[in-house]
Amino acid sequence: MLGINEDNNTLLFLPISPSYTEPEDLTGYLNNTTGLYIASETGLVDLLVHAENNPNKMHMIIFDEMNLSQVEHWFAPFISLLELEPKDRKLKLYSKDAVCHNSIKYKHTLNIGDNIIFIGTVNIDETTKDFSDRLLDRANIVTLKKKKFTEFKNEKINSYNIGEVEKITYSHEEYRSWVAGTNGVEDLTNQELILLDNLHDIIQIHDQQKGVSFRILEKICSYINNIPSIFDENDVETISRREAFDIEIKQRLLTKLKGTERQYGGLIGKLDINSKEISNSELYNFFNSEDAMKISDFELTKQEIIRKAKELSMYGYTN
Repeated sequence: MLGINEDNNTLLFLPISPSYTEPEDLTGYLNNTTGLYIASETGLVDLLVHAENNPNKMHMIIFDEMNLSQVEHWFAPFISLLELEPKDRKLKLYSKDAVCHNSIKYKHTLNIGDNIIFIGTVNIDETTKDFSDRLLDRANIVTLKKKKFTEFKNEKINSYNIGEVEKITYSHEEYRSWVAGTNGVEDLTNQELILLDNLHDIIQIHDQQKGVSFRILEKICSYINNIPSIFDENDVETISRREAFDIEIKQRLLTKLKGTERQYGGLIGKLDINSKEISNSELYNFFNSEDAMKISDFELTKQEIIRKAKELSMYGYTN
């Protein structure tokens, strides 16, 4: 629908190597001997050049297995730049005073416009790196659920019967028109804000480096404001505001709570392996309270707290 594909140079599928430690591993470098800018074979710079030269086309970069290497190292310039307004996002490739013979193709800076979507796939195991709070503050961590095989089969069969459908390609301007421009504190109710303040205070008791920051508040607002108004056959909203609030708490707050039983035992609690009951969990009790239930059922959040409590019980550490 967005016209994003590899054939028209608007899609880049980039597998991340454990050897990547610097941004230049993905972008490239200026060879001072030859005076040529050598773009990395990853193709990242070439796609960024294409995006800058085609501002009305949407582009997408997919970092596959992005946490095989420490993301905050090789992605560092982008983490900072994406906080700025589109016109101010200048990725520096080399010094403007340097001699570069192919500067017509590779300028010393590239503009990272809002016509680029960054996506990463991750696995969490002994071969991968943890995400820092710096990154978690700026991204939604989406945990995919496995579909039933029979459901997947039916979807495959139905796709064979679709036939030729007219393909509509939306421009960057049309895509951005779907995005709500307001993402501030005024977009949440006082009840929701009080809940976030109380949640922040509870977390701060156990870890003063964690909590609900203004950046997280802004991202929660952005997520809620940009939920499309889509209804199912029973005229029920596919994602309600209550569900959206639950999703954001799980994805933006709970992903940051990782550590030992000594640090988080009182906050997360422990799970009795036999009875499956959670005990001594300030967080679980908080989201199960009457005040919290007025905003959301917090089913996803409570399931995640139980998972973390189980890890604390079994391993003395939660991730």
